[in-house]
Amino acid sequence: MKITSFICLLSLQILSACSTTTGGSYKDENILLNLPIPESGWTFRSGKKDGDDVMIWSKEQEWLRVSILHGLGGRTPEQFRLRIDDAARNGLTSSLESTVLRKGYVNNYPMILWETDATLKDGAKAVNLFLYVEGNDAGYWVNRRWLNLNVSQTDIESWVKYLSSISVCDSRSAEHPCPNKEGTRPANYSDMTNAVQK
Repeated sequence: MKITSFICLLSLQILSACSTTTGGSYKDENILLNLPIPESGWTFRSGKKDGDDVMIWSKEQEWLRVSILHGLGGRTPEQFRLRIDDAARNGLTSSLESTVLRKGYVNNYPMILWETDATLKDGAKAVNLFLYVEGNDAGYWVNRRWLNLNVSQTDIESWVKYLSSISVCDSRSAEHPCPNKEGTRPANYSDMTNAVQK
């Protein structure tokens, strides 16, 4: 199951070269990320997993993961959240607290932002912030994770602010316009890994 494989990947630490480049013109549907991401010391990697595009910034016990889920259609942000939370409860932990922080729309796309706190089966403590935006061409899932770290409310609030700055746009649609904003990097949903210069 695709969701289960993504949950299993949450336990991996991935290292490679850091990238803070900006992309070129918008084409079709894109996720918009402000770069560089907050904090320093990140390593970066991008690739494909089960046909989906993935970008990961990681350091020690932390990561920011951006997944573009192709062909996910027919699932609302709330349904997606419940599936992720249920998969975590069934596969990784029996003690998961899940709190919706924001729900509504970003650039006229449905979205949800939530936080989970859990003790995993191996005893590790995990704090996650999740953002899911339901696009027309793909689903856009962002995960900020801390493992076995004391995370301050200030850090949570800072990352909630950053995740809230992420958007999705479509150059083909007046309903989801693509801004021309300095410091914002488009990553084309169908060619994301080629847009990242290493």
